[in-house]
Amino acid sequence: MNNRRHVESDAFSSVAAFSPYAARWLRFWLSRAGLAVLLVLVVLGLCSRGYAQVGAPHILGAAQVAAFEQLVTAAKGVDPQFLQAQATEAQKRGELSPIGAVSATMGVGVSLGTSGGFDQVTPGYRLSASLGVDLVSLSRRLGSTNAAQLAALTASTSAAGRDLRVRVLQAFTAYLSAVRAAGVAADALELAGAALQQQQARAVAGVSTGVDVLRASQARNSADADLYDANLRLAVAKQQLSAITGLTMPGLDRALTGAKPTP
Repeated sequence: MNNRRHVESDAFSSVAAFSPYAARWLRFWLSRAGLAVLLVLVVLGLCSRGYAQVGAPHILGAAQVAAFEQLVTAAKGVDPQFLQAQATEAQKRGELSPIGAVSATMGVGVSLGTSGGFDQVTPGYRLSASLGVDLVSLSRRLGSTNAAQLAALTASTSAAGRDLRVRVLQAFTAYLSAVRAAGVAADALELAGAALQQQQARAVAGVSTGVDVLRASQARNSADADLYDANLRLAVAKQQLSAITGLTMPGLDRALTGAKPTP
């Protein structure tokens, strides 16, 4: 009994002795110095987290990124939307230039002729006499408007290029995903075949029943169907990538050399 009281008194004395230190630490963390130290620790933690994120590996490797850029270059030569945007920009640039505007204005004047006994309308290029076009004033007048329109055309072509890159990336990543999915399905089929052989051997030894063999056989057939579907999706993904880039299958294989993931 005396020993118990002695232990309890020691415990209370330890808490009483520790409470001043706890109060000091509490006052320290509530002070400006404590808040500053806490802020430094938080900043260091965020910096270390950011460094870990920067150092994280990318999903696409260097070879795959290089293959992607090659596919984008090939797609720019055959994609109808991108080529139309380029052609429209080139045409509008010619029309919006001062020389193009003068050429268009020159065709305004017409004359009526009677060649061959029939009235015919023919263009009359009366640039200086009739129209009196001032090239300097025309250039100044059209300068600001043309600059805005040309900027809009450039932005439209750039947007078409970015959209094409996204579509190529979607087709490329779909192909890479299909390759990996087909590899997983092939592994599953191999495991299902090994499990079926094991159940057949156990059935011969009398350890398992025919129902177990049937279940293993059904699992093997299901895995075989999954691999078949995965290979079909892989074939479709490759055809889509070939269609968007305009590359033939041999050319696509050359572009993907070193970029194909391990199944």
